[in-house]
Amino acid sequence: PGDLVFFNTLRRAFSHVGIYIGDGKFIHSPKPGAQVRVESMGVSYWSHRFDGARRVVTPSGSGNALPGGAAEPALR
Repeated sequence: PGDLVFFNTLRRAFSHVGIYIGDGKFIHSPKPGAQVRVESMGVSYWSHRFDGARRVVTPSGSGNALPGGAAEPALR
């Protein structure tokens, strides 16, 4: 939970991002101004477009993002 999940929805890598919340689900906004919702990553639409995930880690490696986005994304 808390990892960023990336999808290719516009025929280019990382064109859509959500936040993984566990149990195979993520939260995202399907388009600007739309209501935020929870989706299953197992749904065919999302599983075919999944491009990868990243965990935001702090220099100490605790995995907690710092205020203001000071944490550097790192692939783990």
